[in-house]
Amino acid sequence: MWSNNYQNNHIPTWTEDINKKTNKVKDFLKKKSVQAAIVLALAGAGTFAEYQIFKDKEPIKIEQLKDLKGYPFEKHHLAFWDDNKDFSTKNLPLERETLAPGVNIIRDAGLTFYIVQPEDIKTTKETTYTTKTTKTKHGKKTVKIPHTTIHKVGDFEKMRNKLMQTPDFSYLKDSEYDRSQPGNKTKSFNVPKENVIIGMYIPIPLDHKVREISPQDFANYCHDALKEMKSDSSVYSKDIKKLLTRTSEKEIIIDMLAFARSETASEYTNFVQPLGDVELHRREPAFKAFSFTYFHILMEKNSDGKTAGPWLEARIKLWLTEWQCYHPKNAAKLFLAYWIEKTHGHLDNIFPLTKNNIKNVWTKYNGSSTYVDKLQPNYVNSKFHHMYTYKTPKWITSNDKLKKTVVEQFNKNKAANCPTIDEDDVVNKWGKKISWHIIPDIICVCLSSK
Repeated sequence: MWSNNYQNNHIPTWTEDINKKTNKVKDFLKKKSVQAAIVLALAGAGTFAEYQIFKDKEPIKIEQLKDLKGYPFEKHHLAFWDDNKDFSTKNLPLERETLAPGVNIIRDAGLTFYIVQPEDIKTTKETTYTTKTTKTKHGKKTVKIPHTTIHKVGDFEKMRNKLMQTPDFSYLKDSEYDRSQPGNKTKSFNVPKENVIIGMYIPIPLDHKVREISPQDFANYCHDALKEMKSDSSVYSKDIKKLLTRTSEKEIIIDMLAFARSETASEYTNFVQPLGDVELHRREPAFKAFSFTYFHILMEKNSDGKTAGPWLEARIKLWLTEWQCYHPKNAAKLFLAYWIEKTHGHLDNIFPLTKNNIKNVWTKYNGSSTYVDKLQPNYVNSKFHHMYTYKTPKWITSNDKLKKTVVEQFNKNKAANCPTIDEDDVVNKWGKKISWHIIPDIICVCLSSK
């Protein structure tokens, strides 16, 4: 990864030559399994909408997809990702530039790292006091002893203000990139300010207009990734071919969408909101490394501090730089390669996701089962539910009162894109209806993944 010293920490890895360009739309349409995966990924309560896939500038009508009313279909070719040859260039030259006084950057695949300057560090002093009691001739004397701590943290607003004065990063004027505003930490400089030091390379937030991608476009790129990885020239060809002998391409794409949505999309989207709502980079202090891409894949080293961990090893073998991983197709390749490295090719208990393995798979991926309830609603090939757990208030005197109160409070305080609930959604901790006279200590709100 890139951290404080580029020369010492960056491992120059480059993308291999891509096979001759093919008509992606034609290939995609031939894959019925991919069509089915997208249908499932877009499935939700709503009306039918007709979509078009563009071929040779002439629209070709295809089967209707069940989806929420008004959801737009986007062309498979996305200019930001596919017109930038840097994302697939072998031996990509990295460029260091000075855009303005105090604005030094490094370009990688057309995307950029900001180099932290001395003036970007904010120093503050914090004084605390302890008391000490001593004996004197006249009794006891208590004195306060000051302790001063100096804190040095990154001043993201100063960095942002410098960057947004330049033409390349004028979009940072948007309030979405103001990290000091509530809810913006995951949509801007997604780095703890305490981790910032002089000379550090920090990913500059991407314009949300280019980082956001629809589920069906992402599914297209996952399909392309699988196609290229199973070719004989791919380092992971043997493992991917073995996986496809027992797991369909449709199931793999659905699983990949579930992980990507859980990492970079809003929790309740009904597959309407795009991936990329959250920034595609995150600083992980525990590992002293960044995670990148729609899957937030960690560029960590093993505990010895020298050898590459499975994520980093996968990137090296795929010959990708950090920011080449941002391309959705490259990100999909990296995700699959990570699992191959992590399991040493034994993917039997990983794909496809099922109700029996989903918690264990997510725990392996995320290091904790804490957020498994976020993965489940994003996994569309299931009937998983999202559960909110509450402790029953002591003043509740009946189950009817309990249900009514929970429904009213939940619907009043829920997020705008979260579904409303009724009394049938209030259950006990086993997911069963509350039907007995004893009021349960713990109750849950159960929301269907669909």
